[in-house]
Order: sequence, then C-alpha cells, then structure tokens
Amino acid sequence: MGFLEDRLCRLMEEEIQLVVQELKPVLGKLKPDLTLTTGTWANGRGITTAYLSCFPHGDPAEQTVDAVMSIAIADHRAGFSSDICWSDGSLMAEGFDSDLGLDNTEHFWLKAPRVCLQAREAFVRQLPTLLVEAESRPK
Repeated sequence: MGFLEDRLCRLMEEEIQLVVQELKPVLGKLKPDLTLTTGTWANGRGITTAYLSCFPHGDPAEQTVDAVMSIAIADHRAGFSSDICWSDGSLMAEGFDSDLGLDNTEHFWLKAPRVCLQAREAFVRQLPTLLVEAESRPK
C-alpha cells in the first residue's frame, strides 16, 4: 500500500470508529442484540474504502446493513462517495458524492477529512432509524 492509500485508510478508519463510538450507546438501547464490524481496505489501484457492517438481528449469517465511504483516485482526479445499503447491494439511504480534486495536494488533504466527517454525521443520524426498520426484513 502506498503512502496516499495508507493515509486515507487511517483517516477513514478513524471516522468509522467514531461512528461506532457515537452509535453504541444509542443502538445498545434500541437493539441490544446488534453486532457491528468495521474494516478498511485499499485495492492498490486507487480505491480506498471504509465500512461499518451491522447485523440487525445479531446473526453473522444474515444480510448486513453497511455504511460505506470510498475515495477513488484515477486519471489525476479524486472522488468521494458514501451510501448505506444492504449487503446484497440494495440501497437503503443514498449518501453523497464529492469531487476532491487532485490539482492541489493541500486542498485534497483539507477536503478529504471534511467529506469523511459529513459521511460520519449522516451515518450517525440515519443508521438508528434504518436499523429499526431493518427488523421487518427477513433474515
């Protein structure tokens, strides 16, 4: 993993861990059997992703609700995207996309944390409701 991907992984992992810290007290009351897992990866070709997977019924064999943020770098451009979806790809809540630009490295490193923060805030705001609604979906 290159320096850029390593730094992005650290930034995005920190944001996902903050989502977990902020949600655990709320979700612990709403859904005591909820299981959460997190991860971050880079594919070595410009895509870096961080995710929070929630098992709504506490069963690791079931579909998960995934909050995902990604930064893709290609052709001297960088783009950010975030969504909340079922692990089968069904969209639950559309996040947002943002052009991070790569013309100016300093600008990129100012903007990347801001969009990760925006995604974190959206995840914290939306996930409790979406996870309660997920109860109605079969395992």
